[in-house]
Amino acid sequence: MIPYLSFNQVLREHFGGKVFRVTLNAGMSCPNVDGTRAKGGCTFCNDDYLLAKSFHKLMPIPEQLAHGIHYVKTRHPNTSHFLAYFQNGTNTHAPIERLREVFAQGLGQPEIVGIIISTRPDSLGEPVLDLLSELNEKTYLWVELGLQSAQDRILRTVNRAHTVEEFAIAAKKLGARSIRTCAHMIIGLPGETPEEILEGPNFLNQLPIAGIKIHNLFVTKHTALEKDYREGRYTPLTLDEYAGLCVDYLERLRPDMVIHRLNAHGPARLTAAPEWSINKLATLNAVHEEMARRQTWQGKLYKLK
Repeated sequence: MIPYLSFNQVLREHFGGKVFRVTLNAGMSCPNVDGTRAKGGCTFCNDDYLLAKSFHKLMPIPEQLAHGIHYVKTRHPNTSHFLAYFQNGTNTHAPIERLREVFAQGLGQPEIVGIIISTRPDSLGEPVLDLLSELNEKTYLWVELGLQSAQDRILRTVNRAHTVEEFAIAAKKLGARSIRTCAHMIIGLPGETPEEILEGPNFLNQLPIAGIKIHNLFVTKHTALEKDYREGRYTPLTLDEYAGLCVDYLERLRPDMVIHRLNAHGPARLTAAPEWSINKLATLNAVHEEMARRQTWQGKLYKLK
């Protein structure tokens, strides 16, 4: 048994077997890209690295689903449970009827047992929350809510164009509707100290957050962060540094918080640095080995306040 509450474990218990995600792209932008809040997007983001191998920019959602399911089944023939995962862009940043249409298409295959919707805290108006409540009553739903850092100054540095307080308000609104919420957090953002990073668990523990994705920051090509890296203004963490901080983070999280991921990686063709981030398994193994070395577990240092 791994010493944390993994998403795979939770899905197996809920559905009685292995569940795979099918990544979908509904072609939505972000408020910090299209000028709603800002322009340029997050300094570390190049959406191309998120694209599934089955995705084509002109492919409708039902075809993306069919291709994604087929891709998984060629490797795992007995698979029968899938989650539709709207990952690219801000997937509530569109007119409500458009959202209703794409989410219905995402649930349009009998093998789809639930849906994951990735979004931002500034894109959850009341009509959107009403729609998410409808989905939550019909299917297994997670809303992934990007924060990345619990420090407003770091959010400004990476051009998130929203605040920590806006995240807290959005999380509370989702929690009031009993919608499972997964926070996105990044370890290794420019200028964030280890002490500031580890304020994140304490902040999240006091919100109705049911799950978390903890990501290492890697430098994607054709981004503002790559320019900073090339010009010596940003130095990525080493694998040992990331593994240590990741375990520090896990030790401070509530033990009931579902761990969706502990690493991020992109294709080698789009990754400028660090080289270690390309190897997903090696990153995960480093975190597991650090937990074993410390003989520690999720929530070891958690204190109920």
